[in-house]
Amino acid sequence: MINFPLETINKYDGYNIRFEEWVPQLNVLAHESVKLFVTHGGMESIHEVLYVGKPSIIVPFFGDQHAKAVLSRDRGLGDFLNKNTMTSIDICKKVHNLIIDYGNRSSELYHNFYKMSRIVNYNLNSYKEIYNVLEMEMENGSQHLIPPSVSWIVANDADLWATIFAIISISVYAIWFAYKKLCSKQKVKVKTN
Repeated sequence: MINFPLETINKYDGYNIRFEEWVPQLNVLAHESVKLFVTHGGMESIHEVLYVGKPSIIVPFFGDQHAKAVLSRDRGLGDFLNKNTMTSIDICKKVHNLIIDYGNRSSELYHNFYKMSRIVNYNLNSYKEIYNVLEMEMENGSQHLIPPSVSWIVANDADLWATIFAIISISVYAIWFAYKKLCSKQKVKVKTN
């Protein structure tokens, strides 16, 4: 069984623990000591996690939070737990796995977050920044811009290329056919004795 030291979980007082009514969540997430964020999956929390590039465990409660949790897991940006069925063992396993995996700089999780964090942090305020976005797209691809509802044919412009190919093929055939008809009519048989 995976477990954390008891003093980590049940420590409520001490020189290094403070209770505050409100803290700036983004600043806390950006701190180097924070390795993982457990959230309900609200849009602002998701954006902040992507902005700072930290993995998260989402425990969705209502609305679109479950869809965001599944999307986050499918994109390799963290994991989620069902609030009705989760156990302390589930929580410990997921926390442990995400922290270990994210700490490994060669892991897929780390690279997914690095890529998504770069995408979220880009602002288009100048030509140089537009150039940087294009350069980033060449490095990381543009799959994040294609919605899942778009088919492979549309996403890869296969329909456009098929139409262009058909138009060119029909045009070439029509020109060839017209040329053949015109050239065959111009040939006149000359009678020789």
